[in-house]
Amino acid sequence: MRRRELQWADPAAGAAIDALLAARWACADLLSRKPAAVAIELVRGRAAELASSPIARDQMLSAALEAAAADLDAGREPLPDGTAFFFRDPGPCPTARLMVREQVFRHAGVPGCAASQAVAELERRCRRECASGRELSGRLGWEADLHRRLWDDPRLPAHTHTRLIMLCAVPKLAARAAELDPSHARAVRRSRSARGRRARSLVVAAPRLRAGVRPAAWRRWPIVGWFAASLALAGAAGWALIDA
Repeated sequence: MRRRELQWADPAAGAAIDALLAARWACADLLSRKPAAVAIELVRGRAAELASSPIARDQMLSAALEAAAADLDAGREPLPDGTAFFFRDPGPCPTARLMVREQVFRHAGVPGCAASQAVAELERRCRRECASGRELSGRLGWEADLHRRLWDDPRLPAHTHTRLIMLCAVPKLAARAAELDPSHARAVRRSRSARGRRARSLVVAAPRLRAGVRPAAWRRWPIVGWFAASLALAGAAGWALIDA
């Protein structure tokens, strides 16, 4: 994860800054190669394409590109007010978020496969920027928090089904981040090794127990035999004395 992003209490702020920089760069690149009208259409086309992505960063970039296209169309520099394309207002009220949630929850079924694909794609992207498993774990945890904050945000252009995939991706991202955490992996290995040692001890102890029980049982039979033989000899001696 980029260290700068760790400084943001709200992950949406870091994502908005990244989207701002990416949108400005895309506009400058297109304007350097295409006429303004064509560049504007290409920017809007890219924004529409990203609007169908269930990855929260893509949604933020879609909003930034759409605002940049509007600025270019009005003859202004793209996004002159910085992250105001997303943070111009204080933010959606709870009622607005509730309306989005009601629309999302009216969908039948859970898009588990689509959410897993989104998580895999996001992990693939993050791996290119992370130098270690610990860093990748932190980055995916950060992305899970970003999806949690944005899936029901009406400022994003996502459709209802796309928002549902974003929501379903939250626990999958959190679980994947935990799997990649080295401390978690060590705890799992210790737990598994402890269970293995207990299982092996039971397997080893069982034959010993059986081996210990069987000789004890067999040892009782010779004692009974010798006792019976002694009684027989004593009886025979008694009859001998009586006959005498």
